[in-house]
Amino acid sequence: MATEKDVPKLKFGFQFPNVMGYSSFDRLRKIAETAEELSFHSIWTSDHVLPVEAFQKLERPGLYESVTTLAYLAAVTEKITIGSSVLLPLRHPLLLATMLNTIDHASSGRLKVGYGVGWYKPEFQNVGIPFSKRGKVATEQLQILKKLWTNSSVNYNGEFYTLENARVVPQPLQKPHPPILIGGASKQSYERTVEIGDGWMPFAASADEVRKGMEEIRGLASSRKKRLKDDFLLYVDLPTTLKSKASGALPKVDDEKEETLTGDASTITRRIERYVSLGVHQIIVEFERPGNEIEDLKSFNTEIRSRF
Repeated sequence: MATEKDVPKLKFGFQFPNVMGYSSFDRLRKIAETAEELSFHSIWTSDHVLPVEAFQKLERPGLYESVTTLAYLAAVTEKITIGSSVLLPLRHPLLLATMLNTIDHASSGRLKVGYGVGWYKPEFQNVGIPFSKRGKVATEQLQILKKLWTNSSVNYNGEFYTLENARVVPQPLQKPHPPILIGGASKQSYERTVEIGDGWMPFAASADEVRKGMEEIRGLASSRKKRLKDDFLLYVDLPTTLKSKASGALPKVDDEKEETLTGDASTITRRIERYVSLGVHQIIVEFERPGNEIEDLKSFNTEIRSRF
């Protein structure tokens, strides 16, 4: 079993099911309260503005927007960190900077901002963002967010956005601003991590992919004569299904390539230890059974978190 010496400071977060088909906040509030009561370190909202059919597995499909859900979570929790995993370049950056700053203050500085580029083309088409240029749009948005959060007035003239004497007041509670973690595992995402991010948070990345990604990020930083911060954050968001040994034979997998936390408690523990050996600070569990989150949180807490 893992010891405190083996896995220092490992934290566990929880991916909130705001895009998984719920059409009422009654159960969502109970889910958030359970995560906080169990002392999970963080809750993360997903970001979609159109329902993704594959996610809509409950009786009455629904979708709740990421940023406004974060505001709700700030109000109904007291201590747990709240964050986005990950926001997409679907909003105007001045509006987004103001919204996130409001949440940073409302939560007493509990906000972290995960940011990615997305994959669901209809969302971009419907909000007028060129899908083929979403990476460049994301980079501009992140640049603007940081400028607005750290300057008294901002002028910006880019390919997609122009700002004149724009500002966010009061400035963020967290200094210099809420931490920004970059999602994705492409060369462009590594570049954004080095140039803009305070950390990296890939989704469904195997331990080997995390190792290679960090090698790329460190190599890019070195080639650009940049130094990753001492408090650089490395989080991994992993689809999670805890199974009992009694549920039948589990599929044989190669731990080197596995991209999920699927298996019995011992299997999942071994997999987590591989991530920890690479310097991962936080594992974000994303349960794959909509409607069972409270039960899954309790089971994971008892059978997995207790080992760390």
